[in-house]
Amino acid sequence: MEAEQLMRIHALKAMTGAVAATIIDLTPEAVQQATEIGERGLARTRDVRMERLPDDRDGPVFDVTYIDSSRSLTLREHLREVAGEWKVTRIERTPAR
Repeated sequence: MEAEQLMRIHALKAMTGAVAATIIDLTPEAVQQATEIGERGLARTRDVRMERLPDDRDGPVFDVTYIDSSRSLTLREHLREVAGEWKVTRIERTPAR
């Protein structure tokens, strides 16, 4: 599976509230970061937009914006290949645009 395909599926899982399925895409460090961000409202998302940014030293980077009727949340998600599979290794909240 390509990194962009993983991110599309990952965002859809987050939108539908499939927490256990979403966590599978994350490394333990990224799970901790997601917990610290603490966004439980992603399941109310009506739309998601994804932008691929320039790769960093470890691999692909995406800004994923989750949009509901009253707000949006953009998370910067960094990927790296781990044991032959793409995993989200770092998640950061980005400033509103």
